[in-house]
Amino acid sequence: MAQEKKYDVFISYSRKDSAIADEICKAFDRVGITYFIDRQGMGGTANYVTKIADEIDNSKAMLLLASANSYKSEYVSIELHYAFEQKIVVLPYALDKTQLPKDFKILLIRTNWHYINEDPIVPKLLTSVSELVNKNIVFDVAKEKEKQIKTSPMTATNAELDRLRKEKELQERMAQAEAEKKALEEKTRLAEEKARKAEEEKRKAEEKAKQTEKKNNPIVSKSSESLWKRIGNSEMFALIVIPIVVGVAIGCTVYFTPTPLEIYKEAKYI
Repeated sequence: MAQEKKYDVFISYSRKDSAIADEICKAFDRVGITYFIDRQGMGGTANYVTKIADEIDNSKAMLLLASANSYKSEYVSIELHYAFEQKIVVLPYALDKTQLPKDFKILLIRTNWHYINEDPIVPKLLTSVSELVNKNIVFDVAKEKEKQIKTSPMTATNAELDRLRKEKELQERMAQAEAEKKALEEKTRLAEEKARKAEEEKRKAEEKAKQTEKKNNPIVSKSSESLWKRIGNSEMFALIVIPIVVGVAIGCTVYFTPTPLEIYKEAKYI
């Protein structure tokens, strides 16, 4: 019975290409592809070769991140040779167009190459790796592509970078417009507050002026105020004004109405 493999993929790379390796690992994590990658740098330890050999044996395939950096790495060369000895399928993923060294060329001449500029991580590399390890994965290409572009602009095409730039500019303009709107609202609020305070100060000043005038003319102010208060009182109005009006009316009637004697005299001479 064949031994169950722990990983789908063993990632062989130069630590100088860690940025791209990290983006590939993030994409693998999102779709559920398991992998081993030496992030701690086991190279140079006493049992490095044994540990790496064990992890290669525990992987269904090897993903080689081929680049000028990896071609110069002694550890990448060791990993690649061991994978071929163990008949582990290798998928080369070229990060640049550096010419292959002879020791790499003789091992990789019959392999199916992928190129980062032609075969982006999403969806091409994910699809190829899943088919290689016979693993069904389901993912939204558009969403995965969007995530990859945002997290790793170095793997995006010029058109995608241009779209990202335009989106960023639009977001910046919207943020600026929002900031200007808030600034205008704050300016308007402060102006209204200032006007309200000015109106309040004006009212207080007028009230103070009235009080000062009352203090400067205490008799007139007091008598006028007292009179109008008394007139304003309905009972006081009835007691003072009505009798005066009635008296005037009676006086006028008496004055202009002829007496009986005057009527007699006038009749005598007629």
